[in-house]
Amino acid sequence: MPGTISFDGLATGIDTTSLVDQLVTVESRPKILKEAEKVRLENQLSSWQEINTRLLTVSVAANDLSRLATWNSQNVTSSDDSLLTATAALGAPQGTYTLQVDNLARAHQIATPTNPGGGDTGYTANDSLFGTGVLVITVGSTAHTLTLDADSGTLDGVAKAVNDAKIGVTASVIYNGSGYQLLFSADETGVENALSVDASGVAGGEKALPATPEDWATVQAALDASISLGSGAGKITVTSATNTVDTLLQGVTIDLHGAAPGTDVTLTVARNAENLTEKVQTFVDAYNEASVYISEQFAYDPDKDVAGILMGDSALLGVQRSLSGLLQHAVDRGSDYKTLGSVGLKTTETGTLEFDAAVFSGAVQDDFDGVMRLFRNGGDSDHAKVSFVYANDDTRAGAYAVNVTAAATRGSAVGTAAAPTSLTVSTGVNDEITLAVDGAAPVTVTLAAGTYASAQELATELQTRINEAIRGSVTVGFDAGGALQLTSNRYGSASRVALTGGNALAALNLAAATATTGTDVAGTINGEAATGTGQILKGNAGNANTDGLQILVQLDAPGTATLTVTKGVFSRFDEYLTDLTDPFTGAAGLREETLNTSIGNLRARIEEMEGRLDLRRERLLLQFQKMESAVSAFNSQGSFITNALGGLSNNWAWNNK
Repeated sequence: MPGTISFDGLATGIDTTSLVDQLVTVESRPKILKEAEKVRLENQLSSWQEINTRLLTVSVAANDLSRLATWNSQNVTSSDDSLLTATAALGAPQGTYTLQVDNLARAHQIATPTNPGGGDTGYTANDSLFGTGVLVITVGSTAHTLTLDADSGTLDGVAKAVNDAKIGVTASVIYNGSGYQLLFSADETGVENALSVDASGVAGGEKALPATPEDWATVQAALDASISLGSGAGKITVTSATNTVDTLLQGVTIDLHGAAPGTDVTLTVARNAENLTEKVQTFVDAYNEASVYISEQFAYDPDKDVAGILMGDSALLGVQRSLSGLLQHAVDRGSDYKTLGSVGLKTTETGTLEFDAAVFSGAVQDDFDGVMRLFRNGGDSDHAKVSFVYANDDTRAGAYAVNVTAAATRGSAVGTAAAPTSLTVSTGVNDEITLAVDGAAPVTVTLAAGTYASAQELATELQTRINEAIRGSVTVGFDAGGALQLTSNRYGSASRVALTGGNALAALNLAAATATTGTDVAGTINGEAATGTGQILKGNAGNANTDGLQILVQLDAPGTATLTVTKGVFSRFDEYLTDLTDPFTGAAGLREETLNTSIGNLRARIEEMEGRLDLRRERLLLQFQKMESAVSAFNSQGSFITNALGGLSNNWAWNNK
């Protein structure tokens, strides 16, 4: 229509929404760039998190190879597991031993007696009356008194009373095919846990009870386990109250499962080289996985023109160089095995590790100590009684002067006069001593009754009984005047022997014994402060060089020594990776924190830009709406004018007819 503005839209014919979207898209270009940057940083963060995870796996494997327990792992084999098996602790002697299990330990069992030939087959029922009164059950040397009344005086009642008392005895009522018997079984095996039942204070039962403890029927005799080393005239035989023997071979615990006198069992204690090889392979696998992944982050594909996510990352380049450098570290401790390459661990051109297990096993067999020192921290001393124990991450390698100003001592208790050269010990008269060793709870020990013909016999008996009763150990000897001297085998300020009671103190001239507490070693390392605990001298925290260094000082008097500390390859690996992967201070953790911060800042910036774009969209839409309204008004006005002109034209034509 002439004079009318005509578009395809409602008023203007313009697709305003699409036009606004295009305008906003043009203006959102900076936001799009920020989003791309955020995605890039998120990918970097993901890569660093994966790197950190892989390095933690390497760290665990390196730590395993730096631990003393790994290198002291022993492999124990028995030629007949049905007779005995064994385990070995750190430092157990290696070798092959021929053993014989003579007999197993047994628990003592006794029962109310019967006399089938005389017509006595036992009690008539399980609830028959056993009697009332005082029943005394002795386990080893400890007596337990139970009072039986009408409710507990039956066979079942006695069994329940004994079991409820928890005195180390299990009681039960058994049926022998003709009658019932009351059976007492020691809970623990061995002669020292033998049972004795005194029913002389019990009366009124269905049957007359044994007059003496010896009259009870022995169902199973108490027996100690017995094992022999060798089979010749000089064979060594040891006994144990249980079927576990830990005194025959130092550091070796032998579990007995069956007895076969005269049958040889070969027990072999050997270094567990296979375990070491497996742990080295575990490290190699973990290291190679981490190394390959790190290399992939730097990779560049020229055909696709695509670079690795962390290409050019200086922090990761530093990690890669440090890991490679640690592999090349040399440890010179007088051994031919100074580098990892000398024991079968070599770096390839791609930066991964190759492991020759045969070369490693050969090196371990040839010079175990040398290979161990290559892998873990160690120290050498010029004094036989001053030796390296431990070094932590803060200890530095180097040669250090050790100045011992006071040697550690042990606590003791010394009698006031010479020990008797002959003494008759009687039960309940002069056979008990109560003492506390190294601050533990007091215990009472009982000397075997009998006549001791010398002071040394007394000392030996006393030492044996004390060491059977306490967790630690003491040595019983004599001072210069011949008085008994009980000395704790522990060193330091926690070492003490306190005699607190007992009817034998006066007879042994220990009633007014003088007690002395032990002292800790004191001195310095490299001129730096150190703290003594027993015979261990440890560098104080914060020391520049000796922080955490521990030294065993077995000197009897002040003295000096030089200790040379070296750091093994895997100790260094463990230290470096522990620091690197620390979530708060490690380089990997800090890099992740930096990326997280940057991503957070970008996220906030993007949200801000999105807010501005939303406002921009609203303003544009509002402006277009106003334009639509104006155009609509123009169109309406144009239509009005057109209509008005049309009316005038029609009127003019009419008037001119």
